[in-house]
Amino acid sequence: MQLNLRSARRARNAFPLVLLAILAGASTAQETDPRDSSSDPWVRGLPDAGELSSTAEPPNLNGTVSEDGTVPTDGDGGSAPGAGGGATGNAGAPSPDDDPRSAGGARPTSPVDVNESEPNGSYGLAQSVPAAARVTGTIEPARDTDSYRVEIRRRGSIEIRFSTVPAGFGPSFRVYDRENAAVTGWIYPPVAGGATEPVVVDLKVAGAYYVAVADDKHDWSGAAPYTLDLRFYEGDRFEPNESYGTATPISANERLTGTILPMGDYDQYAFGVEHAGAIEVTFPHVPKELTPSFRIYDREGAALTGWIQPPLVDGGAETQVIDLPRPGSYRIAVANATSDARSYEAYTLHLRMHHADANEPNGSIGTATRVEPTTSRSLSLLPSGDYDHFTFEVPRRGITTVRLEEIPSALGVTFRLYDAERGALTGWIQPAVRDGATEPTILDLPRAGRYTLGVANETGSVRSFDAFRLRLEETLGDAHEPNETIGTATPLRLGSAVSGNLLPKGDYDTYAFELDAPRKVTITLPKVPRTMVPSLRVYSRERGALTGWHVPAIRDGASEAFEVELREAGRHYLVITDDSFKQRTPEPYEVVVR
Repeated sequence: MQLNLRSARRARNAFPLVLLAILAGASTAQETDPRDSSSDPWVRGLPDAGELSSTAEPPNLNGTVSEDGTVPTDGDGGSAPGAGGGATGNAGAPSPDDDPRSAGGARPTSPVDVNESEPNGSYGLAQSVPAAARVTGTIEPARDTDSYRVEIRRRGSIEIRFSTVPAGFGPSFRVYDRENAAVTGWIYPPVAGGATEPVVVDLKVAGAYYVAVADDKHDWSGAAPYTLDLRFYEGDRFEPNESYGTATPISANERLTGTILPMGDYDQYAFGVEHAGAIEVTFPHVPKELTPSFRIYDREGAALTGWIQPPLVDGGAETQVIDLPRPGSYRIAVANATSDARSYEAYTLHLRMHHADANEPNGSIGTATRVEPTTSRSLSLLPSGDYDHFTFEVPRRGITTVRLEEIPSALGVTFRLYDAERGALTGWIQPAVRDGATEPTILDLPRAGRYTLGVANETGSVRSFDAFRLRLEETLGDAHEPNETIGTATPLRLGSAVSGNLLPKGDYDTYAFELDAPRKVTITLPKVPRTMVPSLRVYSRERGALTGWHVPAIRDGASEAFEVELREAGRHYLVITDDSFKQRTPEPYEVVVR
């Protein structure tokens, strides 16, 4: 039969005019192609001699079609993988503990030898074979088609190869899905050395698939067998996880392996975080066929980042740091930077979550963490651009001393003080840092009540995984406060010492004393702190100034006497302040009026 077919081919080539005449004279008796009337779409889809081509159609015509038959979309309609997105980080080197094969599935099992069993010429009669098989079959008689049914448990890619091609046989095949819809067109792999190169066909969903085998011109037959090799590479153990709804649950601190298989695959992983912070995304191992890309989505499915393509280094990819602005659930989608690659070898993905400090959320004055006026508190500036606020209350005016310790080298820490009405009492203060700590900074507390300290980095683009320490130390004004005005003056008994201090900066202390008759009084300060340059003034009972500001000389920590002639009996007032109005005197002074 094979010899007769080849003779007929030669006859057609040698006598075209004769053939045309015969065909013209027999127009009313043309042979009917049984495929045209068949009710089996499989048969109707077999290659037709009038449509044959020597080039193969692409084995994957559906691009990045997902398991449900739709094209994956980004959470916000954003750009495709590789389009970029902001991130920073350090290089992530491969670990010797990585075993890319642990993803499972990508390695095919050893092929099973199978002999063709007729009849198997249609979809309904397809012969079941393993997904890893070496099938021996024949094309007999002419126009014969052999169909094989393969069942896969999860998506992946199948390599199809003819390892034995009989002389004269033009191998071709086509793949159908379980609904008998064509996955590929007819593919005609070139023959070299009695075999063909493998053709990879991507299978997007688990289930049954069918491989139809036929002669490329559909007119050859022979007893010499062909050998069809099928090698199925299964997607990783997490499949299907291409969509938001099928994302694989993982921990925010996870090391896992997965494959980009089939071509155009997306892998999505869902994780939850208890606090805001930042997550490190590292690919310690990247197969040479891949250029990994990833994107982070929030719990509503909105894209938190663009597609980020980390630079490749030493068989892996550099670590990228992504801020997670609030607690809750997130998803990371992993894909190749372009949709035209697949890899049987697994990538390794390493996630490492850095939570914000336990004070969070305290990014605003309204959510400030309540602390004691004298306290030590651990904090971190995480995620990037974080503000931390701490609120405290004081029973009377005074000062607070701020010191920051164990500051990470990447930070330029700055802070600001607010009053109870959320008005800024200072600008942003960035104290000098030495050996990881700042010098103490004194902030004035002008009245009793609530204050809030805001802490941030000098720029919003820096974060700290490592915590540092905030120390607040309260120093209150003396127990007579408030006594800044004549109306709030502290009573003073003649001959008795009264203790006070000048806090906050610019403080005035006012004392009231009574005279039963006009007389000369002597004012002394038996104790004067070394930081204080006292200035004194005396007022009448009508609150008129009886003296100018007097700065007594200081000797051995005490002032010289200040004598004042008072010509009226009754109430008088003594006002004490610092001569420069700029000094604070946390240590107490003493004053005596005789």
